[in-house]
Parts: sequence; structure tokens; C-alpha cells
Amino acid sequence: MEQSDARLDRIRNAGFAILSTDLGAAGPTIDETWRLVAGAAVTPDVSVPFSDSAVSLTGTWLQVVRSNHIVSAADELLIAAPFQGGGADIQDWIPVRLTGNINLSSMVDAKGSVEFVGRSIQGTSYCGVTAEDDGYWVVSGKYPIPRPTTWIESTSWPPKGSTTLAELLDTIRGSSEVPQVKIAVAKVLHEIYGLPVSKAREITSVLDCFLCPTVTEEELEHLWRSAVAPDAVD
Repeated sequence: MEQSDARLDRIRNAGFAILSTDLGAAGPTIDETWRLVAGAAVTPDVSVPFSDSAVSLTGTWLQVVRSNHIVSAADELLIAAPFQGGGADIQDWIPVRLTGNINLSSMVDAKGSVEFVGRSIQGTSYCGVTAEDDGYWVVSGKYPIPRPTTWIESTSWPPKGSTTLAELLDTIRGSSEVPQVKIAVAKVLHEIYGLPVSKAREITSVLDCFLCPTVTEEELEHLWRSAVAPDAVD
């Protein structure tokens, strides 16, 4: 608790008004933001020499967060910073509002540097300050838009080398995520098990509209094995 209070005091002393509402429960995390700010291929928006005053760093940071819409129309954003005494960080964003007295020199950490990250409340953009060899880097950007996970990616499929077609069909029928149509089966056969489209269609041709085989179990498995391991089929 002492570390938490000290952390909040540092943020208040830097001129931020801490908000009581929980605005950072969802969206990109502090760890995700640090990876974007401190990555090996990152280039800064602006580099501020260590010899410049904290006023210069503060003014640069304010310009970047405003011009890149990291602060809201109400001058609100989320920030995070290490503890003054080092140690593990609390992985929670702190919602703050800018005031007319922002002074980033009060954000100095245990190493004597100013390093922290911030994020827009909507979770669309970020900004960070890092101490590099040539001075403070002020870095901003847009968060990558996560690609939606498809049903074929989110389903746990039986192993490629040992599964039977009956097991695969049971998996498909037992999943509410997988479309219960033959074209979905053909997609799995092609994308997950590597069957040519022609072979995938040959297998789905012996399934009815409920994905039940219209041939015997032996015939079905022979068709499957001849498709996935033709050299092993007599």
C-alpha cells in the first residue's frame, strides 16, 4: 500500500489530477504498451536531450499527446509509471486529467530517469517516454487492430497424424463454433489437414446434410486414409 500511495503521490506531484472512475479496465494493457514503446525498431516522434530542462520534456510530451489524440476532449487519459523505489509494478492504468501544472520532472524513477507510458481512454492510441543513449524519446502510435479469431483457429482439432475421420467429424459436430455444413468440413480438411480441394470435396460428397456418412465406416475411413496417407493404403 505504501508503494501504491507513493506512486499516486508522484503522479499528483507531476500535476495530474487522478480520477476516481475506473476507465482502464478494458483495452490494451500496460505491458502491451511498453512493448510498443520500447521495441527495438521504434523511432521517436521527438528526442529531447538530457541537457534540456524538464520544461522542454513536459512541453514536448504535451504536444505529442494532444496532436495524436491520446488525451480526450476533457483532457483525460490513462497513465502508468514505475514505483519510486523500484520493484514490481501495479499493472493497472490510472485515469488522470491534465491540469495547467504538468511537470514531468516529478515522474523521475529510482534510476533518476523519467520513463512512463500513457494510453487513450478509448484504447486506440498510446504514448511513452523512455530514457535512451541520446536523450529522452517521446514515442506515440496507434494500437494494432486485433484480427478476429475465426472458428477454424479457435477450435482444438485432433492431431493430424493419428486421427480418424470419425473423430474429426465428432469434433465438428460437438462444437457450437463450427458451422454445421459440408463446406465447413471441406475447409477443415483443406486448411488443417492439408488435403487438396478435390480430395476434400470427394470426402464431403459421402456426407449427408447432417454430416453423417452415407457409406459404411470402413469405406469412409479408407477414403480418409487414401487422402491423408495414400502410400500407406493397400
